[in-house]
Amino acid sequence: MKRIIALTLALVCLLGLCGCNNNADSPAEHEAVSADYGKVIDLAKEEFAEVFKEFEDVQIEETTTMARTDDAKEIVVQFKYSSSNGNGLYGFLYTIDEYGNHELMQHGEDITIDNLIN
Repeated sequence: MKRIIALTLALVCLLGLCGCNNNADSPAEHEAVSADYGKVIDLAKEEFAEVFKEFEDVQIEETTTMARTDDAKEIVVQFKYSSSNGNGLYGFLYTIDEYGNHELMQHGEDITIDNLIN
């Protein structure tokens, strides 16, 4: 009985160690991803400023991006904002054409990361 418990405990420990990833991603990979999203985030911030230009004190509190497709041809940029008129979420859906240009497909309160996941 003690052997079975010891073997089970050892197996659990080994499985736990298998889940650890000690290999750090190279900085070049992170720079490439952030550079790709950086451009679309800048475009979304410009669109956000245009949509909310009538709000005097709107502040972007948080920015979230997510690729909608595996090949990252569709990207959602979601802003969490606050203002004296209220707080909320507002998102922008961009697609990338064959030339690498970002094209705004949709925007609105219903373009959110949560809506994509659910």
